[in-house]
Amino acid sequence: MLTSVEKIWAAFDHVEGPVPWLEIAIDEAIMLRSLGKPVPEAQAASSQQIDISWTEKVAFARAAGIDALGIYHWETFGTLRDESQPVLDRVPLIHTRADLARLEIPTFTPEELAPQVRAARAAIGDSGLALYCEFAFCLDYAIADMGFEGLCLSLYDDPGLVEEVLARYAAYTANLIEIYCQMPEIDFIWVGDDLAYKAGPFISPAALRRHVFPFFRDLACRITKPWIFHSDGNILPVIEDILALGPVAIHPIEPGAMDIYAFKREYGQRVALIGNLSVDQLARATPAEITAEVERLLAACAPGGGYGFSSGNALSRFIRVQNLLAASETLRRYNRRWME
Repeated sequence: MLTSVEKIWAAFDHVEGPVPWLEIAIDEAIMLRSLGKPVPEAQAASSQQIDISWTEKVAFARAAGIDALGIYHWETFGTLRDESQPVLDRVPLIHTRADLARLEIPTFTPEELAPQVRAARAAIGDSGLALYCEFAFCLDYAIADMGFEGLCLSLYDDPGLVEEVLARYAAYTANLIEIYCQMPEIDFIWVGDDLAYKAGPFISPAALRRHVFPFFRDLACRITKPWIFHSDGNILPVIEDILALGPVAIHPIEPGAMDIYAFKREYGQRVALIGNLSVDQLARATPAEITAEVERLLAACAPGGGYGFSSGNALSRFIRVQNLLAASETLRRYNRRWME
């Protein structure tokens, strides 16, 4: 019987076998609810992160059949926390060059990052679960600090300002890459940098190639572990640029924006796929509908290898536990054929 790490390596190597379940993020509330534990009342209806132990995270992953857990760097250093703001709970602070003085980005040392890695590994123990580190290259951070509209306007009014913010975060990410790639406890890297919405890239491909992808290329060359690239939306107009960076897998091939079956046919020999059970279905569908959709995904994407199961984004706190369990049981049932 393969461990989670072995299943993931096989998927990355396009070896047909049991399909791993990989999620870029799992809300702590859904972990607690799945374990039958209460969600703190103050945080039940908010987007605030809930502090739970690595032991609880591992217990959830093992119960659900999820094969990897992550350490995250979602820090932004040019924003101000504001819970009155929808979705992101923060406001951007970088609007002009004068604001760059407010952008103080730290440089980490291995000693600062090691305790969380050790805690995760201690909880994982001999379970065979994989451990990854997730961060953006630089664009997500810049969008947070400048605001999406502000960044887009600056690309025309002062592109040098955008490039300066990107460069500062690229240096920050290069520091993370150097540290985590030297840690044997980290199995792989997950880069999440959104480039698109459903209609296509939210910045023109030409602007991405001129201002953003040079930073991406430099950072990708620094990664010495297998790595996954995540972007929501329709990334087909820039897919060749992304594949040239060298990821072993693409996530999540967002349903409604991209056709995972067509993507498998066109690109499945070049890169592994991780996706793409609709989060909307996980929140609204019946368990029977979830079972049918997971069966369709596995039947079409798993043969030939190079496939990992995932939601079409992340496991959010508003999904139904019974639907999570239905997906879990369907994947387990499919994978039993490899244990006979």
